[in-house]
Amino acid sequence: MNLGIIDVREWQTMVDFRTGRKAQVLKQNHLINAISHLLRMHPYPGDIDPSSNAWVTDVALDLNSIYHPDFIFLTYAQPFFTSVFQHLNNEEWQAIITSVTNEVNRFIALSGFVPVIVGSGRTTPLQGEIDLSSLQGLANCGGMGPTYAGLYYPSKEDLTQLQDDERVEMIIPRHQLIDEWGGNADFTSRLPEYLLSAGQGYTFRGIGNMPRILYRINGKDKQIPVKAPFGAKSITEIAPMIKKILPDHRVALIMVEGIGCEDFPFAYEQCDNTFSWHTYGTGDDQYLALTSGKHLPFHPFPPGHKYYRDDCEDKPYPYSGIYRYMPDNVIGADTSIKSAAVGSRSILTHVASGADISVECFARALYNYGSMAVLNNLLD
Repeated sequence: MNLGIIDVREWQTMVDFRTGRKAQVLKQNHLINAISHLLRMHPYPGDIDPSSNAWVTDVALDLNSIYHPDFIFLTYAQPFFTSVFQHLNNEEWQAIITSVTNEVNRFIALSGFVPVIVGSGRTTPLQGEIDLSSLQGLANCGGMGPTYAGLYYPSKEDLTQLQDDERVEMIIPRHQLIDEWGGNADFTSRLPEYLLSAGQGYTFRGIGNMPRILYRINGKDKQIPVKAPFGAKSITEIAPMIKKILPDHRVALIMVEGIGCEDFPFAYEQCDNTFSWHTYGTGDDQYLALTSGKHLPFHPFPPGHKYYRDDCEDKPYPYSGIYRYMPDNVIGADTSIKSAAVGSRSILTHVASGADISVECFARALYNYGSMAVLNNLLD
């Protein structure tokens, strides 16, 4: 059984992570007790709280002492969340970079892991929103400041309007995406009729957007910084290279969100952050490309898909967002190694890591509900 432990400070509960229903754990063991205690000892401060960086490091060090993994995946998301949802001056931004740098360095110094540190790319000031709500067809967006959107059942007037809008960078029909990209059956079956790409600094407004005010959005960086004991020309080369050195080294893959090459505080090499003409932004596509070594078309969810089609009362993995199954080609899913993950990015920490044990914030759209641990196949 995959066990979820949810801690909301006042109480904890355990759930069968696949069904979401309350779990009846008849026999407690040392590992369950240790992870439950870990959650109680480290309440999550919040997505834009600067101390969330220290939270990741503190929890990761404790989890390392409990489980001694060969591979650990860490996500420091506070720089991204804060830059997107708060107006920051340069002094405040530099303080955020200093905070996350200190916490990454503290983990490396105290844990002994070989670090592979990746910056997800910069954010850029929001120039404006492309409002798709007036179209006759259905425009589907999602996430925080989406730069891609799916278009369904458009009229001729819709297509003309979008083609005349200089803020819309590309309008790609479904058949062209399949011809150029291919992909697995899940991916191609969910492709929209048209995929829209926004120009630099612009975001789409349509079904699925979060209502919060945005100050910055994904910068669509084609190159991202990577500090590693190996060279990686593409984001999809990182996972295979980590797997290659894991037999001889304990490795920490560390994602620092919202920071690009110009602000990356470590010595680095530039790494390609694209597939075809598509640029990865901080989120699902980039995380899975990083941890699986597979590009976008080999994962189940294309940009702009109808996410609500997969939602129902008995959906598997209800605490994993849109995911109906856990990826099995990511680094932590390798059963020959012991793996762990800790992060201030909810859902993606456990989904993209595939780790034996994941501890992450239980937060949605900045609402802080507590923290959550996932134990994968450790209780059978």
